[in-house]
Amino acid sequence: MLRYRDDGGSFQTIALTPAGGTNYTATLPAALCGSSPEFFFQATGDLSGTVSLPSDGGADPFSALVGQLDTVFADNFETNQGWTVSGPVSGQALEVGVT
Repeated sequence: MLRYRDDGGSFQTIALTPAGGTNYTATLPAALCGSSPEFFFQATGDLSGTVSLPSDGGADPFSALVGQLDTVFADNFETNQGWTVSGPVSGQALEVGVT
């Protein structure tokens, strides 16, 4: 099961759908920009009982931030925008600067 809540409400449950092998899928409902949905996974076995991921379940769930990503600067490196490279280039860290 996928357990989720939005902005501190009570946890709701969505059944996971088998996706082949040991994979499962579920879709969280749409959330508003600025919200922070929380979620965790829960399974119950005959021998293990109920287990959660993360292990503390609803006491320490995963979370996500919902919003819009604004691109401040983009460079596909196909045109010269004034970048220079210094130092070794093969398999090592580069220092990149703008002139």
